[in-house]
Amino acid sequence: QRLVAKFPPADARARAVVHQMNWNRREIGFFQELASQSPLAPPPGTCLHAAIDVESGSTVLLLRHLSDQGWRQGDQVDGCSAAAAATIVATLAEHHARWWAKGDCSGTGKLPPWLPRSTNLSGLEAGPRVQRYLASVWNRVRDRMPVELRPVCDALADNYAGLMQVAAQPPTTLVHGDLRLDNLFVLES
Repeated sequence: QRLVAKFPPADARARAVVHQMNWNRREIGFFQELASQSPLAPPPGTCLHAAIDVESGSTVLLLRHLSDQGWRQGDQVDGCSAAAAATIVATLAEHHARWWAKGDCSGTGKLPPWLPRSTNLSGLEAGPRVQRYLASVWNRVRDRMPVELRPVCDALADNYAGLMQVAAQPPTTLVHGDLRLDNLFVLES
């Protein structure tokens, strides 16, 4: 049986960003507290261990490799079939429906302390800073992107902070935060 062991990045700067953004705590918290309730989670028994030292941000996540059960890891460069995309969208809809307008994820009436109302660095107040950074990066790569993509990314770069404010308004749901094919396993049919 193959296993996947996930640790913090070896690079100190990358590790600091992961810790500052609280990505490690969110991932471990999901596996510890919420995965059993989500259609997006791997099959039961996949997560063998999930732990974090909250102060240092050190984590370990030990998972069964899903390829042993007929799943394959997605590849955002190669893409996926229309059938796989339809399954992903349907599963994502089920996931969002599970927490849609619930106000919390734990049944306690409040969000777990590790789960922010926004995927931003320090919540919604970081929106303008993220928007400036996004606009700067977009301006450097815009001419290399497909023409069809440019209007959408122009609008995002110009309106990110406002969009995050709108997205944080009720009704809310639990979002993945980094949903892309490289972070998904697709069941082969």
